[in-house]
Amino acid sequence: MYRIEDTDDYGYFQANVQLTASFGEGGRVEARMTGITSQSGSPSFNFGDSPPLFADYSGGNRFAGRSHGPVWGGQFFGPSGSGQNPSGVAGWFEKVPVDDPAPSDPLNPGRAHLSGSFGAK
Repeated sequence: MYRIEDTDDYGYFQANVQLTASFGEGGRVEARMTGITSQSGSPSFNFGDSPPLFADYSGGNRFAGRSHGPVWGGQFFGPSGSGQNPSGVAGWFEKVPVDDPAPSDPLNPGRAHLSGSFGAK
């Protein structure tokens, strides 16, 4: 779901989510959302790409967003032995800011906040 800042307008969206993970001690996860589009029947908004989201591991194949910025997290699933890559991931995010890359009014550039979930196998 998204909500357009400074309005009561909200709608539904879809996006591509790319995760890049470095495993092991000091590892982290970075997420990026691209190709964000509003679903049919939702208010129009010209979405740019999201800012990168960063998370640290919190144990048990889980990761949680850093203390500043949007709130997000998730978990890897599947094999977790030494040298094995996980086979799936699922997670959630709240209040990810996305700006309009070409606002009609430069003095009021427009921003939406995204909240939702993701998963991949």
